[in-house]
Amino acid sequence: MKLTKKDITERDHLVRELDDAGGALRAATEEFNRARSTAWGLVEAALSAFNAQVEELYVPVQAAVEKFDEALQAAADFAGAQADDAQAEIDDKSERWQEGEAGERARSFVGEWESARDGKLSDAVSDDRDFAAPGPVEVDEPEALTEFDPSEYVQTLEGAPTDSSEV
Repeated sequence: MKLTKKDITERDHLVRELDDAGGALRAATEEFNRARSTAWGLVEAALSAFNAQVEELYVPVQAAVEKFDEALQAAADFAGAQADDAQAEIDDKSERWQEGEAGERARSFVGEWESARDGKLSDAVSDDRDFAAPGPVEVDEPEALTEFDPSEYVQTLEGAPTDSSEV
């Protein structure tokens, strides 16, 4: 078996086409990777600017949360003091008064103030995840395209035997 002169010419033409197309693919891949890298730099800069601005914007929120929590603590302390004072008054009353209707209302009064102190007034807003400082936005860099070397393909076709005696 042997390739004809026409077959060898066609093979040589295909070798050049593979080499040219491979070179174009390599150049396009390199350009893509270079442009992707440049674009990624813009994304990183934008993310950095965004994260810095969000951090700055959160400062007054944090201050407001702290101020609210201080007011909330004062309200809880007030509720606790009301419950304690009322309980002290109840304790000073006679057993008969405490077991009567007035004593029952007074215990309910104390219970309401204790519930206020131990319930919603004890929930610091700073502990609420809805008011937690937002973390930075992070995005993983996409991978570059694999660098392409067409020589392997070209050499395979170019190195194929033209005559069965070459095998």
